[in-house]
Amino acid sequence: YCLLSRRKVAALALAVAACSFKEDVLITTIGLAGGLALLAWRERRYAGLPMPVADSNTPLGGNPAPGSAPAFAQLPAPWVSVVVAAGFLAVTVTVFATMDFARYQVSRHSVLGENAWRVLLSPVLRPGVFWPEVVSDRSLVFRLILFVPFGLANAVRGWPIQVALAVPLGALLAWHNANAKSIAFQYVTCLIVVITWAALIGVRRSPAGRSDPARTMAVEGAAALATALCMSLVFGVLPSSPPTTPFHVGQDRRAEWTAHCRRLDRLVAMINRPDTSVVASGRVASHLLAVRRLEPISDALDRQDLLAREAGPGRTWMDVFEWVLLDRQDMLQLGRETIDETAIAFLQAGFRVYYNADDILLLHRPTPR
Repeated sequence: YCLLSRRKVAALALAVAACSFKEDVLITTIGLAGGLALLAWRERRYAGLPMPVADSNTPLGGNPAPGSAPAFAQLPAPWVSVVVAAGFLAVTVTVFATMDFARYQVSRHSVLGENAWRVLLSPVLRPGVFWPEVVSDRSLVFRLILFVPFGLANAVRGWPIQVALAVPLGALLAWHNANAKSIAFQYVTCLIVVITWAALIGVRRSPAGRSDPARTMAVEGAAALATALCMSLVFGVLPSSPPTTPFHVGQDRRAEWTAHCRRLDRLVAMINRPDTSVVASGRVASHLLAVRRLEPISDALDRQDLLAREAGPGRTWMDVFEWVLLDRQDMLQLGRETIDETAIAFLQAGFRVYYNADDILLLHRPTPR
């Protein structure tokens, strides 16, 4: 609303505030800025043609007088589009690689690379691991669920805005975790906003949108809403929708789940220090970004050999960590049986129980070996 009503300062302030709420908002916002810049350039590039362009009166479209294009309109549009998109994508990638949460996200994608840059370059460095996951049947269905309600043609016409999806959507598609390809997953939230924006611009740039924008917007909006409501009966997170992820919490368990999260928060606050090394359940690990060494338990189990080499001769992979925080209700990546077996293995390795209640287990290694 602020952008469309030309309240640029307010839009910037709200964007900064939004970036403080969730780690993926900043990445999406940077990409969205790139997409908007690319869209604005293309619109001005073709300002002399009878197509919608941004002007002071109609933010999503308007037909300027022929010949009003700026001087750089004579540049080759495809090449400049590629350069602008690549430039903002590079900024997004650089910001991601240097942020604190990158360590946690990299550990989730450990099969793609050992650090942020290798993960981001995995389409080239490890194509045999990256591309089969991205083009799998589940990934295809996931993309269709996201785009079909808005109309594929509309989404295509609004493609410049979708520059914002390159990193966050690519991360979900490449993640070797079936739950990441569900619209019930938390990281899909920002993607829906970007796709909606792209579809709105796509409708406005369509032939029908140019001739009768009000009617076209209403018809396309009603169709998108009806399609989304129908699909939500199967794929969504409505009370009537079937569970689509193993960590789905029904309405009848919300109060119990809230108390459970409060207990986890207290334990996280206690061990979330820069002098500690922690292995934890996946969702809990996302709140432990201040620790010196962090590993989600599922990734640690997959990388036991590498961790053992990090621990040194005569030591096990478990010796890398001082604390173990396991949430038996967090089945994002591991089942309860695997979590319990892992806890027993840590106890046999000499870890002591610090807290064990309410499906939460906190273990501590008393003295470094």
